[in-house]
Amino acid sequence: MDGSTNPSTVHNGLSSQSADEGITWSAIPTSTVSSGNTSAVAVDPGAVAGAVAAKPGDLVVLWGAGFGTTSPAVAAGTTVSGAPVATTAPTITVGGAQAPVISTVLTTGSAGFYQVTIQIPDTAPAGVVVVHATVGGVTSTDGALMFVLK
Repeated sequence: MDGSTNPSTVHNGLSSQSADEGITWSAIPTSTVSSGNTSAVAVDPGAVAGAVAAKPGDLVVLWGAGFGTTSPAVAAGTTVSGAPVATTAPTITVGGAQAPVISTVLTTGSAGFYQVTIQIPDTAPAGVVVVHATVGGVTSTDGALMFVLK
């Protein structure tokens, strides 16, 4: 996917609306936290029973579209096999704090659906925070939220 054509994502048979340009976050799900042997959507555990908050040092997987070209290259709209890596790593911030990006790959079995694995930085603020991605000079819009617990 080259990031310059109206991207949309397909995951588990569900399609997102296409966007004119740029980076978009998916709502299915926004993020998953891995802490020890547990994986869950990162939201306020006080508000959602069984939820797990992200904590500094946790690995979190984000899903979205518009993260640019991959290696090997994949034509737009093609269902992916394997996990082609984005040629330009995004910059991700969590509540304004830059997060280490572990990997950015297209999701197997999807078309244009990236998964970005980050580590929550020690400097991330506590509470509900906005997650932004920037790649190739384009920054995602507000809307991706995560709950961080310190």
